[in-house]
Amino acid sequence: MFSMMLAFFLIACDETGGLAEDPYAGGKEPLGIKLLDESPAPDKGIPGTEVVFKAKGLLKYSNPAAGEYKFEFFINNEKAEILNATDTTLTVLIPANISSGASFLEMEGQIFFGPRFTVLGNVSIDENYGIKEGASGPVYDCLPHSNGGFYIVGGFRYIENSIENNEVYNSIAVLTNQGSVVKKSANYYTDGALGSLNSISRFSDGRLLVSGDIVRYDQTSGIGNIAIIKSDCSLVTENIELLRQNGETAVKTFSSFNGGAEDAGILKSFVTSNDDVIAIGNMKQYRRADYANSTYDYIQYDITEVNSVMKMTIDGNIDQTYHAGENASGSNGIVNDAYLDGSDGVIIAGDFTAFDGMATGNIIRLNADGEVDQQYLANIGTGANGAINVIRYNKALDKAMITGNFTEFNGFRCSGVLMLNGDGTVDDNFKLKQLSGGAVNFATILNSGKIVLSGTFEKYEGITRSGMLILESNGDVEQNFNVPGTFTGQLYNVFETSSTEGYYALLLVGNFNRFDDQTIRNIVKIRVMDVE
Repeated sequence: MFSMMLAFFLIACDETGGLAEDPYAGGKEPLGIKLLDESPAPDKGIPGTEVVFKAKGLLKYSNPAAGEYKFEFFINNEKAEILNATDTTLTVLIPANISSGASFLEMEGQIFFGPRFTVLGNVSIDENYGIKEGASGPVYDCLPHSNGGFYIVGGFRYIENSIENNEVYNSIAVLTNQGSVVKKSANYYTDGALGSLNSISRFSDGRLLVSGDIVRYDQTSGIGNIAIIKSDCSLVTENIELLRQNGETAVKTFSSFNGGAEDAGILKSFVTSNDDVIAIGNMKQYRRADYANSTYDYIQYDITEVNSVMKMTIDGNIDQTYHAGENASGSNGIVNDAYLDGSDGVIIAGDFTAFDGMATGNIIRLNADGEVDQQYLANIGTGANGAINVIRYNKALDKAMITGNFTEFNGFRCSGVLMLNGDGTVDDNFKLKQLSGGAVNFATILNSGKIVLSGTFEKYEGITRSGMLILESNGDVEQNFNVPGTFTGQLYNVFETSSTEGYYALLLVGNFNRFDDQTIRNIVKIRVMDVE
């Protein structure tokens, strides 16, 4: 330590023993200004509102009479017009295009942070919704519940503070419209899934179809990544009498849905109009338990080759006539997503250049019989020139939004986001505007025609809109629908519902940890005004 101090002393002194040039010279002089971290007046408002922020020391850098100021002021990275400054206050005008966010003052390359300002508009968090902390893992899908709320499925174990109460919800839970979790009870109980659930849909009798990457549900093993459950989330089961090694027989419980994928998880599953089941994924093998040739300790499975898609009856038996024949080779790449349309056709998207041996640009439609829809194939033409990662369908409008790593679709230039009509043609009324700072990872279209996007982007048309947008059907931004602050993560689905007060609202689910600058995990309900 002494040698280090001596070396510093020798460097700092000249040959005569006097002090040499100040080694700390060249640093910026303190400006003596500060933006106080206190609420402005008002602390929220619409564009055009005059807002007074509390500050210190600004007057000596200001000439209010001439409208001259040596500093600039920003809210959420957007420059605001300065109207006046004193030694204790700063008055600004909220810009016409802006989202909520932190304020800061910039002068001579130095940044002085201040409080957050909330921009008012048509979108806000439903503060009365009971879910505040969210889910412990991603939420992939939802389904409306008779209580006015939703079933949710995903990769979570806990909802809100259920970990404190030792309440585990393994990948499935029920929420009320008010955002409370339906707790486990004698009349409503499930041990849930061992693994992650990706998809949920409903049969005509009210029972539910769930699928994902699971090997067990309600402590029942042998699940082939798909199962039928009751409305109370418990597994629909059957008891099978099997032979033990000692020659005696015993009853063992199995899922009543005897079928599923052997070699891979299921990405999406659907219930058709006549209660058949269609499963989509990257599987190559279907399996069904052969109880007649099984024992209590060993279950024999019959394996059938399938490629990317399979259709089963309500008991799990495979439909050998669906997507059948030597040409039914499926995808030559990776399947990422799919949807079922109003005619029981399935649209499959991903990263593949051929399906059933036919050249296609990462998207295909199968008719209700499992055959490739040749008219759809002709309509998409060359398709996407890169992978399609997410596809979301609005049945009422018969339109779909696709997002991915593509820049063209059948010659139509686009930046990884596109609207398709139900027949596969491009809806060129929608055009994504200039996006910067990142990409879009999700898009869906609402019944109103508005489009909800999420992603890693920072700006849209040069204005800070971090991570989420609600666009008009042509891709334009309306200020009032884009006032929330930073969103971080990815949406997986958006559901039109009602707020806790009965107004129009959206339930957002996905894999995210921030909405409107607040820490919120994977579930949030937002109130959206003036949307029919």
